[in-house]
Amino acid sequence: MRRGTIRRYTSTLLALALGLVYLVPYLIGIFIEQQVNEGFYELERESRGLIGVRPIGYTRGWFESQSSTMLTLQRRENVEPLQVTVNGAMTHGWVGNLELLYRATFTPQLDEGFVRASGLNLPEVPFALTREMDTQGGTTTSLLVSPYHGVYAGELPLQVSWGAADGRVERAIAGRTMAIEFRLPTLRLRERTTEIALRDLAYRGDLERIDAFLWQGSQQLSLEDLHFMHRIAGKEHWLQLVRPHTELNLTPDGKQFNLDLAFGADALRLNSQVYGDLRLALTLHGINESALSQFNLELYNRLLSIFAPSSMGLPGVLRSALHSLSSTQPELEVKEFSARTPDGLVNANLRARLLPVDAQTAPQLEAQGELLLPRSLMYMLLEGSAGTQAWHRRLDGGGRVQTRAEVKAMLLERLLLEGLVTRAGDGLLVKFRYSDGTLLLNGRDPSAALNLQ
Repeated sequence: MRRGTIRRYTSTLLALALGLVYLVPYLIGIFIEQQVNEGFYELERESRGLIGVRPIGYTRGWFESQSSTMLTLQRRENVEPLQVTVNGAMTHGWVGNLELLYRATFTPQLDEGFVRASGLNLPEVPFALTREMDTQGGTTTSLLVSPYHGVYAGELPLQVSWGAADGRVERAIAGRTMAIEFRLPTLRLRERTTEIALRDLAYRGDLERIDAFLWQGSQQLSLEDLHFMHRIAGKEHWLQLVRPHTELNLTPDGKQFNLDLAFGADALRLNSQVYGDLRLALTLHGINESALSQFNLELYNRLLSIFAPSSMGLPGVLRSALHSLSSTQPELEVKEFSARTPDGLVNANLRARLLPVDAQTAPQLEAQGELLLPRSLMYMLLEGSAGTQAWHRRLDGGGRVQTRAEVKAMLLERLLLEGLVTRAGDGLLVKFRYSDGTLLLNGRDPSAALNLQ
């Protein structure tokens, strides 16, 4: 009897265990359906009206499920919304190990009408997102991008190509912290007169969410090199950055934020000129949280309109952002700017502040600082200056025709004579201040000192 009872209990427990093992994936499937739908609806809520969500269908199985959701991305006025269908394939239950609840792969599909109207040569969207959730509620999202080469047949045909890329996003349980990694081996954009190419892009971000469009924390970006070419009147002009790297930190300061940026590059090549060991370190103090969030929102909206005419171009976006950012009069401090040139060193420091005026007028700028330049770069600054043009007109009017090189040399000697520029070793030092639309050099008005008024 006792053995029979034990057998019955054992059989019952075994049946219950097997039933749970078989039932759990289905129950998790119900949970995953809620998670997927809630994730899209959270995206809709936090996008502030930019993204609309419409579930198309969801097929739930014991171990595998499929979903289809339509995202409508609102763009600027008079621009048709962009529709993207996101298809999901979910595997749920004990996936891979006992710590993983589910794995879902989402593949976007662009609206065919949009593809035809934009001129994009995209037979299929060349990337997919895979999201995994563990038993602790944390998520890991992986991005895989296939190699691509195509042509955007808009007003100006644009050749686009990139190499196979990958990325990874890890979010904690509450979704407030996020670690991002992304790598892109090559990217090339080329049209009739312009070409941009980069190699070995690497990005890393450790961020904490403030709202949908604002994350604080640190970000690092590095490249092996960046090329830019622009052809003017049949002549090519080249810019190349060798091993540039940037670190950006956004940190709270009471009810405002401070932004610290550090940039460096082994070399900058401008056509035949080479500048080595570039360094830039700056801080933007006192940024308004809502203004910064609005700025990020404007850039996001601008990206959604990239393949369509916009009533508010990038200058308009930046102008709007500057008005928002100037509301708290943030202060910009350039702690270091330096570069090595064939003719000597360049050094600069600067403090500047944006002062708001009104919605139709650009914010006013107040700035002061020092600039140390070799003589050759000082001549470059004088090339298009008002002082050079005024002196050239005066000499022409007096019948003393001079070359532009001679005019620049004469103007520089006059600047030195008047004390507006001083010698510092092998270089030239300029102390400047700009306020209320007036530029002062060494405390003096150059127009008055040079009799250019």
